[in-house]
Amino acid sequence: MSALSSDDRETFARIADYLIPEGEGMPAATQVEVQNALLDKVLAVRPDLTEALVRGLRAVSGLAGDAAANRLNDDDAEAFNAVALAASGGYYMSPIVREAIGYPGQTSRPFDPDKTTDYLDDGLLAPVIARGSIYQPAP
Repeated sequence: MSALSSDDRETFARIADYLIPEGEGMPAATQVEVQNALLDKVLAVRPDLTEALVRGLRAVSGLAGDAAANRLNDDDAEAFNAVALAASGGYYMSPIVREAIGYPGQTSRPFDPDKTTDYLDDGLLAPVIARGSIYQPAP
């Protein structure tokens, strides 16, 4: 994305690492390079985030990740939300993260009309059925 400078990406990386640190077997945001191609993918899908994201990054350029995130949260909620959404969205697009959480991606689940659906077999609807009808006609 040409709208983002290298300084913007560095600022985004610091904030992203503050919001998504390494821990419990999961990589930090910059360990999956969320500030590079993943950020570009997020903005390609959500170009409406670009203006607020760039505005926010430039407003907090040079600050540490925690200070930048807190200032954005206090001063420009729209920019903070754009940065946070881009960071988390890009993070979960990473094949490394998807593998770490056991998410294989979207898979086909063919419908079998002869099979009883899970919500009928596992008792999920039992309380609703036991409660009985509560319908009341509108006046």
